[in-house]
Amino acid sequence: MNVLDLFSGIGGFSLGLERAGMKTIAFCEIEDFPRKVLAKHWPGVPIFRDIKELKGEDINETVDVICGGYPCQPFSVAGKRTGEKDDRHLWPEMLRLVKEKRPHWVLAENVVGHISMGLDTVLFDLEDEGYATETFIIPACGVTLPHRRDRVWIVAHAERQRCPKPEHEKTRVWHSARCKEEIFKGGVVLEAEPESEWRHGTATNPEGPLRLNPVYVEAMMGYPKGWTDLKHSETL
Repeated sequence: MNVLDLFSGIGGFSLGLERAGMKTIAFCEIEDFPRKVLAKHWPGVPIFRDIKELKGEDINETVDVICGGYPCQPFSVAGKRTGEKDDRHLWPEMLRLVKEKRPHWVLAENVVGHISMGLDTVLFDLEDEGYATETFIIPACGVTLPHRRDRVWIVAHAERQRCPKPEHEKTRVWHSARCKEEIFKGGVVLEAEPESEWRHGTATNPEGPLRLNPVYVEAMMGYPKGWTDLKHSETL
C-alpha cells in the first residue's frame, strides 16, 4: 500500500508502516533538520514542505494510506489549549488532503489532551466523509519502549472495516522498580511491582544526573541507533 506521510518529523510513521510492508511515496515536513533525516533514509522520495500549499494533484500515484501526527499544541495541556483558534491547528489541512486523495485508510496520532478538546470534531469530520473510525490510547511501553507516554491513535477506513482486537496484554513500564534509597531487609533488596496505572515516577542515577543525547533519545523513541546522524555538511 502507498503511504502519504504528513507532518513527517524524522519518519517514525513511515519507519513503522514500511516494516509492515507498506511504501511511502511522499512526505510533508516543514522543518529543515527532519527533512534532512528523511532525505537520508528515503532518497528520491519527494518531501513537500508546507501542508497548506500541498495539493492532492501534486501526488500522481494512488494513495492508500494517509498518516500524520498533526500539531498537538492546540490541544496539549502543556500549552494554552486555544484549539481551533491556534495558528498551528492543521487538522483541516490533513482533512482536505483526505478529501482530495480518498485513501482507504487514515492513521493519525496526538496527545491525550486531544480527547477533551477537538477529537470529536476530527471523528465527525472523517465520518462525514464516509469513514468508519476507531480510537485507541496506546502508551509507548505498549510497544516495548521503557516509558509510558500515552498517545491517542485514530484509525479510519473508507470501507468501514474494523481493527482487530490487540493480541498483547496490557504492558507495564517495568517489571519491577527499586526505591530511591535501596532498602535492605534480611540481606535482600526490596522491589516494588508497578501497577499498570502508574504514570509518573522518579529515578536517580548513582553517578549523577544524565544529559539527553541523540543515542539515548533514539533508543527511548524506538528508532535505530544513528537514525538522526548526519554528515557535517548535511547539518549546515
